[in-house]
Amino acid sequence: MENSNLIAVKAFCHSHEIETAFIYSIYEIGLIDLVKTEEDDFIEEVQLSDLEKTVRLHKDLHINSEGIAAVFDLLQQMEFLQKKVTALQNRLEIYENPTDL
Repeated sequence: MENSNLIAVKAFCHSHEIETAFIYSIYEIGLIDLVKTEEDDFIEEVQLSDLEKTVRLHKDLHINSEGIAAVFDLLQQMEFLQKKVTALQNRLEIYENPTDL
């Protein structure tokens, strides 16, 4: 297994000064995936951005893992709606700015 893109859960928690229980709680509700081995559990590097967001929400705003899941769900909905608005604006431009053929 290629371990170059994996970060040990214990090392991440130590560097961010959080309990490993927090990582496992957000894993249990499906916000992150863990790579489990016989020796340790690891976080994939591609998940670091979202994981660090969850840590900031938890530490700075004292939001629990269920609240963080709700925040992420709302952010995903906002992103979807923003893409839909952009697509609709692009379609509307066709009718507002007809080109001469």
